[in-house]
Amino acid sequence: MAAKKIKEFRGFSGNTIHLMKKGDQLFVRKLGHVQRNCSRMALLRSQGFPVPELFYQGERRLDMQYLHGMDMRTYLLTHEVNPLMEFLEHTFEQLNTGAEPKDYTDAYMAKLAHTDFTDIPFERTELLKRLPKILPQTNYHGDLTLENIMWTEDGGFHLIDCVDSEFDSFIFDLSKLRQDLRFGWFLRHNPANINSRLMRMQKGLLRRYPQAADDYILILMLLRVHRYTQPNTMERKFILDAIDDLWR
Repeated sequence: MAAKKIKEFRGFSGNTIHLMKKGDQLFVRKLGHVQRNCSRMALLRSQGFPVPELFYQGERRLDMQYLHGMDMRTYLLTHEVNPLMEFLEHTFEQLNTGAEPKDYTDAYMAKLAHTDFTDIPFERTELLKRLPKILPQTNYHGDLTLENIMWTEDGGFHLIDCVDSEFDSFIFDLSKLRQDLRFGWFLRHNPANINSRLMRMQKGLLRRYPQAADDYILILMLLRVHRYTQPNTMERKFILDAIDDLWR
């Protein structure tokens, strides 16, 4: 029996995501550059992280478990913040294992070499000077945002869209998460009055992991999103305003 497409979504980085159905089973099919997702998700799942089950892995296709659950905007509007905070703290504690110091200068240079600085209020070399060079190399998610966490009644919180990255440290995961906690990137299309909860979460996590409080790492994470935005769009303005707020 062939699988049928129920719904199509467009990922922010260009991948296409389909909700599929085969018989009575719903599953998610991701098309595009999925190899880095496959390897990272398989690794984290094998280590006991709450990651969707993978059904099929191909060069440009990934079929995985469909989670019928709640996104974090809805969750934070309808639930107490403490369970999510505890989940994040536990996740970072699990990721922060076997830490070894690593120099990320080459990774910074490689990533920034492909960044257009035309509308950025500083030069590439200025950011390179300010970024912390030595950070702990650890296990990691690769794209840990509130958009990549789901909650289900039967299974609690789940991590989705994990990806291999040259930024192989949980410090970059927490910095990426700050896009949502400090600036509300995940609310850009559907605002909600939950800023106090987001600030509380950020304060608690940075108290525990102060290395991730570095605003220049957050700028680097914002620039990773900037490359996928189009000129004269709400998304581009959002990113530029956030960078302006951080740069000093």
